Amino acid sequence: MTTNIRLLIFGLSRKTSRQELQALVQPCGDSRLALLDVPGDNDQAMAIVRLGTDQRLGARLAERVQHHHVHGHRLQAWLTSLPWA
Repeated sequence: MTTNIRLLIFGLSRKTSRQELQALVQPCGDSRLALLDVPGDNDQAMAIVRLGTDQRLGARLAERVQHHHVHGHRLQAWLTSLPWA
């Protein structure tokens, strides 16, 4: 069974634009990115990037994201390890 992989990106500011984030995750394409506000927090946002089944792409993107700051926020990234419906 193949598992659809999602990259979760935390540490974003609500000021982060879709274009800024898209430049960071360029290999995944525009339609695979969701930028969401974190409930209950004044300035936090997160992103979910759908990566299909390519585990290596996910690992490379997670590593790339971990080394970036956007609007003064250090980003954190995790790959989902369980199937995502």
